[in-house]
Amino acid sequence: MNKSKTGHILYLMVHVPFVWWWKIGITGKTAKGRAKQVDRAVFGRPVVVMVVPIPGAYLIEQDLHRRFRFFNCRFYKGDGSTEFFWFPVAVLVLPFMLAVWAGYIRGIDLIFGTHIFEFIISLFI
Repeated sequence: MNKSKTGHILYLMVHVPFVWWWKIGITGKTAKGRAKQVDRAVFGRPVVVMVVPIPGAYLIEQDLHRRFRFFNCRFYKGDGSTEFFWFPVAVLVLPFMLAVWAGYIRGIDLIFGTHIFEFIISLFI
């Protein structure tokens, strides 16, 4: 199996200083470690904004790349260069990732009888 398909952590990174470029990808280790790998290939610095562990992350990543191919921007050659997109993609992917985390927290509440989800929601209302 292709090693890039084995990742289970979906991440969203922003390029600094050019914050209009965002990267959607997966990794099998840590997003911070992946950012270091990409940093060696690109000028500037990729900064991790959000991560979420997801079973089958490769399929989700590929679907996101396909859906947002219109916003794809390849501004360098090298590691991770095909996974950068213009800023509007972040406005859509970030809420998706937050929703996955919310689902995990809600699931924990249902399993253990806790009220973590309600507490977090109360912080924003």
